[in-house]
Amino acid sequence: MKHHWSNWYRIEDEGRVSGIIHDCYGIYRIRAVKSSGETIPIPRIGGTDDRGIIYIGRSGYKNKETYRTLAQRIKEFWNAYHSGGWTADLSYRCCLRKIKGVKDYEYDVQIMTLPDYLINKCEAKELEIYFKKDGELPPYNSSFPNELKPLLERKYKQG
Repeated sequence: MKHHWSNWYRIEDEGRVSGIIHDCYGIYRIRAVKSSGETIPIPRIGGTDDRGIIYIGRSGYKNKETYRTLAQRIKEFWNAYHSGGWTADLSYRCCLRKIKGVKDYEYDVQIMTLPDYLINKCEAKELEIYFKKDGELPPYNSSFPNELKPLLERKYKQG
């Protein structure tokens, strides 16, 4: 079974997302957009990310103790209850609101629903794809997932 990204959905007040099923699990990515829906390009080491991706993350697992759904994780991001959302909020309060024209932005989210056994693998793959294109992680991702580190070490050996 092949898994696909959903359409983009606007993250609304309080972190609500209309159109997303609230009891699903998988991965998500958040992008910065103008209120018109136009993507905000983000300068990166490897060039400009024209997709405006600021965060790639995952839900918990349906069949384990970390059961937080995609909707819950997106709400946590919006309300700065996890590291990526907290960093995004701090970045806005500290710097971004001072830049002319930056006040006019919002967040969209895209999800991929997955069974538990694929969640970590697919999140790691999406972060690797971003890293290979842009030379670094999305701005509000603070680290690689642990399972991705050995793979990257082998793939990109020093020498």
